[in-house]
Amino acid sequence: MGLTVRRGLALGAIAAMITVGCGGEEATTTVPRDITGPPRQVARIVDRLDRAVRARNFERICDDLLTPEARQRAGGTNCATKMAAEAKGVRRPWIKLQSIHIVGSRAEAELLTSAKGEEPVEETLQLTRRGAGYRIVALDR
Repeated sequence: MGLTVRRGLALGAIAAMITVGCGGEEATTTVPRDITGPPRQVARIVDRLDRAVRARNFERICDDLLTPEARQRAGGTNCATKMAAEAKGVRRPWIKLQSIHIVGSRAEAELLTSAKGEEPVEETLQLTRRGAGYRIVALDR
């Protein structure tokens, strides 16, 4: 599951591992107080992902944010170790939530991501409802 072209993005390491089939400004995701229900739950997952990526807490991403299937694609029990290795050169990553789309138990969060020295990139975070909340299924460009 190697990466053939280095993706120096905030989520490049994660995307390389959990994608289906396989700086500039400082930004941070905050959950607006005026949204409620499922959109708020999705925004909270994006906020938790942003915080975990910034803190390089790949264990939290693997254990708490990914679906079991996404975790397996990302290396299973070696998920956090592999993400850390892929993200080794990424400095000052950030994620900015642009929009949320929910249909049934599926959700998409449109993101703008980047890291120090990189141009921002638009990405789509795929999520699915699991229990009382959402989990990350994949990240696509």
